[in-house]
Amino acid sequence: MDQSTPSQTESNAQVLITLKAILQQLTSKDTPTKEAVTPTHVSVSTAPPCEALEDIETPEEASSPKLQDLPEWISVDLGCEATSIGKTRMYDLLNNGDVHSILIRNKGCIRGMRRIHTPSLIEFMENQPSK
Repeated sequence: MDQSTPSQTESNAQVLITLKAILQQLTSKDTPTKEAVTPTHVSVSTAPPCEALEDIETPEEASSPKLQDLPEWISVDLGCEATSIGKTRMYDLLNNGDVHSILIRNKGCIRGMRRIHTPSLIEFMENQPSK
């Protein structure tokens, strides 16, 4: 088993703190500044390395919509984003009738807008066996 030296532990903590500052900058709407991206003012001894990244919310978590908060009818893209299901699998679910959807199109048109019924998507997700 590899033992880390105190200098390696401090170095790892500094890297984690720097990553946290970069992630916070990426999730904020402000323009990045050199001071915000490279925090030289942060003391390494203030946070243990194991807890440095504990409370970071990743950009995916910040922008990922919750199924219960969505409107009754949603686009396929939004349904895929909310459930982390790929488009191919989502269209398989729609074609098999596992999830209810409608196609909105103008008369005489071939193409249209597919909308997923959110309650049926929620029901499908809840009925999946958990491992």
